[in-house]
Amino acid sequence: MGDGRYEKGLLIVLNYILTYKDRDNLFILQNLFPRGYNKESLNSLKRLEAKLIKDYQNTLFVKEPLSSSQYKALIKKIDAFLLPYHPQSYDKRTSGVFVEAALNGKPMIVSDNTWMAEQVKLLDNGVTLDYCAGASELRSAILKLIGKYKYFSNNAIKVSNLYKKIHSPRNFVKSLLDFIN
Repeated sequence: MGDGRYEKGLLIVLNYILTYKDRDNLFILQNLFPRGYNKESLNSLKRLEAKLIKDYQNTLFVKEPLSSSQYKALIKKIDAFLLPYHPQSYDKRTSGVFVEAALNGKPMIVSDNTWMAEQVKLLDNGVTLDYCAGASELRSAILKLIGKYKYFSNNAIKVSNLYKKIHSPRNFVKSLLDFIN
């Protein structure tokens, strides 16, 4: 979801779908304003997208920004989030999509050696993967998540309740007031 920066690992997801011919799962991908790609990677992205649009009915590309109500409706449809973000970019950096997934009780697959992986390992609401291993590692992570989906989903709901306490308007205002005082 969101803008299509190279570091978010979209090429890994697209390569996974094509390499393993995954027609069993529905993939909803949003790639607004691709950036950070070199010319070769951008051409590869366009080629993979075109092939998936043509040959894979289970791959939906969201090509424009969503309204708030469209976004909320889409989040409800999603069973799990794939966040194969580049560890070098996300070792300490936050992800709005990660927080949205957590707040909405969705299990997720995240790259190891990121702060998101620390959260997933601590709270057991998903699976981590080795970003550098690419599509084969993503396949293993997806199979693990599917195999224990009920377990990860139940934990994701617990995480949602925890995150809603932490990431609430009330807690935000309290943090600001504590900071000022």
